[in-house]
Amino acid sequence: MNPILSAALRLRHRRTSPRLGFELTAAGIAGFFLSMAFTDLENAEHTATIKKLFWAHRRPPLRIRELMREGQRFDGQAIELFFVRPVFNDPSRQTEESIAKVQFVRSQGVWRIFWKRADLKWHSYPPCPKAKTLAAALRTIAEDANGCFFG
Repeated sequence: MNPILSAALRLRHRRTSPRLGFELTAAGIAGFFLSMAFTDLENAEHTATIKKLFWAHRRPPLRIRELMREGQRFDGQAIELFFVRPVFNDPSRQTEESIAKVQFVRSQGVWRIFWKRADLKWHSYPPCPKAKTLAAALRTIAEDANGCFFG
């Protein structure tokens, strides 16, 4: 266990730091460490998994690959998959088209799967909202049983 985390868990009373301007509690420190962003090694592993299991099968055709590219964005414990393509009425501008978002819940050890509805908000994917591994989550997105990700 992380020495800072174990020390924080031994705290019995709240401590206020006037210099830093925040309250330090055992629960707050534990929550911070559970919601940390992926490490560099995890980022590299997840990127390789995404390229191998998802983008290898979903890349744009060669004839339009110069115009349209695929991408993923890491944000904390979440990974968003998207395409970047020209705007239909102004090809000089680019737009991102979101495909899916997967979020790792470290405390439960599961990946949550989301799709973006017409309201432009992320919603849990109804047929399979959770997966045990990133590979299983990517397979679920690729299968797209309800047509939520690719129409």
